[in-house]
Amino acid sequence: MHRGHGVMGTIASENADTWTLTKKDGSTETVTITPQTTFGSKKNPAQKSQFTVGEKVVVRGKESGTTITATAIMAAKAKPSTTPSASTAPTPTS
Repeated sequence: MHRGHGVMGTIASENADTWTLTKKDGSTETVTITPQTTFGSKKNPAQKSQFTVGEKVVVRGKESGTTITATAIMAAKAKPSTTPSASTAPTPTS
């Protein structure tokens, strides 16, 4: 089973074959895009041009420090938010 590293974040900037992501904790990650990088999924393939600044993405690839060489980039799936505060803190049961 192949298991690569993954980074989730919001595209802060796009510059040719290098993107900058802002991660949830506020740090940034540089994404290097190669000719082998795939976009979207097998069920929903996408093109590089479909990803825009401000979009949340998941990047899979080889991470080195704060740089990841992307093997795959896909849109981050929005999680259902029926009860957004349910997962933030457990409710005491005493």
